[in-house]
Amino acid sequence: MLPQNYAAAFNPVRTIGAQMVDVIRFRQGKNKNEALDYATELLDEMGISLPKKRLGEFPHQQSGGILQRTALAMALSCEPELLIADEPTSALDVTTQKVLLDLLERVKSSHALTLLLVSHNLAIVSQLADEIHVMAGGEIQESGRTQNILTDPQTKAAQNLLRAAKALVLP
Repeated sequence: MLPQNYAAAFNPVRTIGAQMVDVIRFRQGKNKNEALDYATELLDEMGISLPKKRLGEFPHQQSGGILQRTALAMALSCEPELLIADEPTSALDVTTQKVLLDLLERVKSSHALTLLLVSHNLAIVSQLADEIHVMAGGEIQESGRTQNILTDPQTKAAQNLLRAAKALVLP
């Protein structure tokens, strides 16, 4: 899972590397050196410069974008078939959002995984999702192909969501 509050996903008194190595050793059965090498590879794949240096740093020493990509690397270290991303761009600036969205698109293919994106941001949803499930009151109100939902919503919940998104864009 890639949590909305990615900063809270890390223990603030342990280095990034210690946390990633623990996860990799537990999930993959690798020894400490193998886990460290794999963590370095994952950070490099996420586009994080100086990955070995980053592994020796603490979460508070990272920018929001780097910490978000580190959280993604940690999630991928479990080699999931399904990645749940809960509002993954909500705390990021627009430029960093674009980097993360491109990365998620690339990761979907390169790791052959399904991405379950939880979001109210229809611009992001339209970019990443093949299908949309509109929820209201904890229940699915409408499901369908992304293009169909965005161009011809059938339920009040989907129509309201689109109306709210347009209101944010249009004066």
